[in-house]
Amino acid sequence: IEIPNSVTSIGWYAFQYCSNLASIVIGNSVKSIAIGAFSGCSKLAIIEIPNSVTSIGDSAFNSCPNLKEINVDQMNSYYSSEDHVLYSKSKSILIKYPPKKESTNYKIPSDVTSIESYAFESCSNLANIVIGNSVKSIGDSAFQNCSSLASIVIGNSVKSIGNSAFQYCSNLASIEIPNSVTSIGNYAFSVCSNLESIKISNSITISADDNSSGCSNLA
Repeated sequence: IEIPNSVTSIGWYAFQYCSNLASIVIGNSVKSIAIGAFSGCSKLAIIEIPNSVTSIGDSAFNSCPNLKEINVDQMNSYYSSEDHVLYSKSKSILIKYPPKKESTNYKIPSDVTSIESYAFESCSNLANIVIGNSVKSIGDSAFQNCSSLASIVIGNSVKSIGNSAFQYCSNLASIEIPNSVTSIGNYAFSVCSNLESIKISNSITISADDNSSGCSNLA
C-alpha cells in the first residue's frame, strides 16, 4: 500500500489485522498515526516514518511478529530511529523494538529514561537484556512474551514496573528487582513457567497470587 500525500492522518486501527500487508509507504503529509493503526499486521516487515509525523499512538505497531525495521526520516522533529529501533527524538523514550530483529543481546542506550508499554513485546530472538541506570520506568507488557529471554539486568534507577511487564517470558529462570523499585504492577511475572526465583526488596508490597500465577517452578 502507498498512502498518498493528500492524507494527513491514519486513523485508529486503520490497518489492524491486515494479515497479507507486507509493505507500506507513508506519504510525506501524514502527521499522525493513531492507536493500533498497524497492529496485527503479521507480514509487515519494514515501516518508514516520514519527517511529517508528529504523533504515533499507543500500540501502533503491536503484534507485528515479522517487523524487523522501523526507520524514521532524520529530519523528523518528534521521533528518531537507531539500528531500526523507534525512539522519541531525544532518545529518552524507547517506543518500539522490532520483534523480528535478529540480535540476541541488547543493552538499553544510556539516553533512555522510559521504556514504553509493549516496547519489546514478542521479541522472540532476544535472550539477554541490560537495562542501564538511566531507565526510571518500565511500561505495561514491555517484555511480554519474550519467549527466549533468559537473562535481564535491571538498573538501580528503575522506580516502576508496569502490569504484565514480563508475562509469558517462559525461558526466564530468575530476576532481581533493585531496591529503587517502589511499584510493581499486576501479573508482572505471571506465566513465566521456568521462573525459579524472584529477589525483591522488603520495602515493596506486591500481590503474590497475581504476579506469580502460572509460575509452576517458583520456589
